[in-house]
Amino acid sequence: QLEAYVRLAEASAKSRLSEKIEPGDASRAIDLIQNYLNKIYKTSDGTYDIDNLSEDDSKKRKSLKNNRETVKIMIAEGLEYGVLIDEMFAKHPEIPRKDIEAIAEDLRRAGDVIQKQDKRYRMTML
Repeated sequence: QLEAYVRLAEASAKSRLSEKIEPGDASRAIDLIQNYLNKIYKTSDGTYDIDNLSEDDSKKRKSLKNNRETVKIMIAEGLEYGVLIDEMFAKHPEIPRKDIEAIAEDLRRAGDVIQKQDKRYRMTML
């Protein structure tokens, strides 16, 4: 996606406090995307896994939505005592711990849950 390269090159130029994109900015944009592709999609034989490159975004969104609902249910089941991240992860190890943490924090910022000093998440009572 050409626009991604252009935006990264623009960001590189801005980080140098320049209004003009130079060849070095373009090289940094290319290197950044290449590094990302190598880290995420490159296989052990040096090729790229095209299935990962073309994976359906709606599948990812559906999974995230399901994980979010699961975390909300676990917090709601905690009633007045609340629930710890460790407890949620132990109950649903198929959801990455970092995702549980991110979802719980998003819910806290949205005001749907609170986190007390004991680190337990509880539903807000509205």
